[in-house]
Amino acid sequence: MHLPRRYSANNGNEVETSLTLQYRYSPHFEPVLELYLGEDTRGLGPVAMGAQRLGTIKVLRWVAGTIFGIEATADYTLRAVLEYEF
Repeated sequence: MHLPRRYSANNGNEVETSLTLQYRYSPHFEPVLELYLGEDTRGLGPVAMGAQRLGTIKVLRWVAGTIFGIEATADYTLRAVLEYEF
């Protein structure tokens, strides 16, 4: 479980919190439930992530999911990340 927080000092106080509940099923597939709470953002949704080793040093990491808006935020946000480390 991760609890990152972001603070801003621009003309007032702004606090953004996200909560990640992650099940480490295997290095290749990890189901995740993410919650985002901010001043203008509220969202909750399922995400899948994983990693594939490509040799001794190289790694391909991926994240894909949908965050559904709660209350007066966007209906949904699609989230996709593909990262290659070498």
